[in-house]
Formats: sequence, structure tokens, C-alpha cells
Amino acid sequence: MDYRFQFNRHKVPPETQATRERRVQDNQRSMRGLAYGTTIPMALLSGPLGGYFLGSWLDAHFHWQFATILLIVLFTAGSFALVIEMLARLSKM
Repeated sequence: MDYRFQFNRHKVPPETQATRERRVQDNQRSMRGLAYGTTIPMALLSGPLGGYFLGSWLDAHFHWQFATILLIVLFTAGSFALVIEMLARLSKM
């Protein structure tokens, strides 16, 4: 008597073109969400940090008293504008 395990091979139906396209679109949508999910916080973080570092460099080299605060405000506004533009572009997709 044969006690070896017998595999019942299930035949997988071939993937249709519509199923493949839907799978590719789902993958692209999830990658796009991941890209926006990492880009938006980086844009919000890099604006004020860039304004701080550039402003403090200008303060140290040219002895300006207002450059740091002014550049932090301007770069933060620019990063918010970038995020709003990215969210508008994302909502159109």
C-alpha cells in the first residue's frame, strides 16, 4: 500500500487581460499613495528647516537680524503651497 501524500494539483485559470490591467492599476494606485504619503511630510518638514538654516547662515555672514524669521515664514508658506498643489493633483487622479 502506498502511504505517500498525493498532491491534488488545482488548475489555476489563466489570467485575463482585464484582470491583469486591474491588478497593475491597483499596484500603481498603491505606489502613488505611498509616494504621496512620504513626500508630503518631507515637504512640510524641509520648508521650515531650509528657511532656518539659510536664514541663520545669512544672519551670521551678513549680520542681518531678520533673515532667519523671514525665511522660515517664506519657506513654510512655500511648502504649504506645494502640499496644496500636490493634494489637488492627487484628487484629480
